[in-house]
Amino acid sequence: MTVSLCTQVLLLMEKVDEAISDFNKAVSINPNFPIAYVQKCYTDYRHAFTTRDMEKMQEVMRAFQSAIERFPKCSECYTLFAQVLSDQQEYEKADKYFKKAIEVDPENATVFVHRGLLHLQWNGDVPKAIELISQALELDKKCEFGYETLGTIEVQR
Repeated sequence: MTVSLCTQVLLLMEKVDEAISDFNKAVSINPNFPIAYVQKCYTDYRHAFTTRDMEKMQEVMRAFQSAIERFPKCSECYTLFAQVLSDQQEYEKADKYFKKAIEVDPENATVFVHRGLLHLQWNGDVPKAIELISQALELDKKCEFGYETLGTIEVQR
């Protein structure tokens, strides 16, 4: 798990090549660790998107499908794939995967926030977004992501 967190920090710092290297190493050490596997998929997607490598993007989309098949009980597989689909403006598919993530892990507040953001981006549905984020905050009273997102929505209103 530590490798995954450190590598996520590299991504935030836009050190994508280092993050890819770390995730490749993590997956080679333990190919059955779903978080590292799907984070590697997401990192590969970000790199392919940035470099506009359409062939690599298609390869990564297949890798996400493989991750979901290999790790059907890992909500992060569904969540990250949904974020990629949302990024590609495939909102209906993204919502399906966010729903699946919630089904797999109904106590994961962050997924509710992501789904709320999807509804804002998809169709500007502020009431639905607030409803989903409120559900997140009911699940986790300390969900900073939920409070930040709700605050942003209120400032924009």
